[in-house]
Amino acid sequence: MRVGPCLGLQHKYMPKARVQGEKRRKEIWLMHKADKMIRRKYKVYRKYRDSKHPACIRADKKVHKEIRLSIILRENWQITLRRTLSHSTLM
Repeated sequence: MRVGPCLGLQHKYMPKARVQGEKRRKEIWLMHKADKMIRRKYKVYRKYRDSKHPACIRADKKVHKEIRLSIILRENWQITLRRTLSHSTLM
């Protein structure tokens, strides 16, 4: 089968569409703010390629603090949920 001149040029010069990968999901216990900070940390590291750079250290500390806060808030939420469920089942 012979391809026409326009179609041949399209195949030769037009870029192929790339298939998008699976969308990354955050952990269910992780807050949205912490997830954004993790992505920013990766971006900063890609920029400097040095974990000892002050910007990388600062981003790492912020992420570490935010993840600890997420864990504490999750535990508090679980405790209050248990309390409300135990009170509602007793009545």
